[in-house]
Amino acid sequence: LKHNQAAKLVNGFIDRGVVKRTVMTSVYGVTYIGARQQIQEKLEEKLAEKGFDLDEIDREVFSAAGYLATITMEVMGDLFQGARNTKSWLADCARLISQQGHPVAWISPIGVPAVQPYRQTRPR
Repeated sequence: LKHNQAAKLVNGFIDRGVVKRTVMTSVYGVTYIGARQQIQEKLEEKLAEKGFDLDEIDREVFSAAGYLATITMEVMGDLFQGARNTKSWLADCARLISQQGHPVAWISPIGVPAVQPYRQTRPR
């Protein structure tokens, strides 16, 4: 019921702009809390433009932002499964290479060499 009231409040305010920042920051590892905050900021901006008193509807906006963040994160997980698997594979490769004491190195698509030395500090 709580989500239903929050959904009614933001009905008509949900568009690409509300979730764009969350989707764009997903590659940097946005968390649920970060996603909720990003979505909440956009919702508050849209509601304020329409003359809503944000102090009166703070809880409903928080609830709606949480619900939208959950849905957005779930959909991104489904849509970006291949990219997430590739990222995990690359991280595994980097971990294995660095465990052997070698820097992780590659040539970018435009021919620029890149070297990332993952160093572990050793106790003295």
